[in-house]
Amino acid sequence: MSEGSASMIGAALKVSGLDVDYVAEGSSTQVLSGVGLELPQGETLGLVGESGSGKSTTIRAALRLLGDSARVRGSVEVCGTDVYGARPGALRKLRAEQVALIQQDPRNSLNPVRRIGPSMCERLVRVRGVDRATALDKAETMLTAVGIRNPGRCLRQFPHQLSGGMLQRVVIAAGLMADPRLILADEATSALDVSTQAEVLGLIAEQQRSRNLAVMFVTHDLHLAASMCDTVAVMHGGRVVESLAGRYLFDTAEDPYTRGLLQATPILGGTR
Repeated sequence: MSEGSASMIGAALKVSGLDVDYVAEGSSTQVLSGVGLELPQGETLGLVGESGSGKSTTIRAALRLLGDSARVRGSVEVCGTDVYGARPGALRKLRAEQVALIQQDPRNSLNPVRRIGPSMCERLVRVRGVDRATALDKAETMLTAVGIRNPGRCLRQFPHQLSGGMLQRVVIAAGLMADPRLILADEATSALDVSTQAEVLGLIAEQQRSRNLAVMFVTHDLHLAASMCDTVAVMHGGRVVESLAGRYLFDTAEDPYTRGLLQATPILGGTR
């Protein structure tokens, strides 16, 4: 998409010249260098690259979730808010109302000693002041929307009573509770089996279309990125080395690192 058309739609996420260093015991390690990304509303941006290339750090930096040892330079704008210039209250409001973060392991996203209902409703009750009964009604509606067949029962259960696929659906439903504009999915399906992964990806795509969501999707699966993402940004050594239209990822890659990743992708029916 051209810069002009992107600006007309409006960008859910804009990252410019993002550098991140971790400082410890007097030494500094740079983990991101000059990262630039733009995600228009309603589109999907994929981040691909080897482990340690900076994908998850980019997502955490976008929400200002890096630890005290991180030194950040550059600019990040999420849904029109300058993340690193925002006051604490504005930052909490942004995280609570505009963005949903879906992490790799859904079991680590939920409190194991709390039932699903209170976990899902906490954001609406504590941040928006919605009464608990109304929040539970919305939680049941959202669980139905993500394919949970008995949402009332699910709300009364604990995380350990649900399968990985159901938990990932719960986490997605919880993220959608506040009607966000942006979803940040950090390896959201890598812990799932292939059939459940396909169901969850279809669910995210369906919710994106119906709600005009912007989605940033971190994955190691290049075929998945090519089929699901409007744009794919390839990261290596903390830098974005190449950005390509998803449907042309396998045909137009020019950077040697990107070509190396593509050539390493196994193909069914190939020779040994």
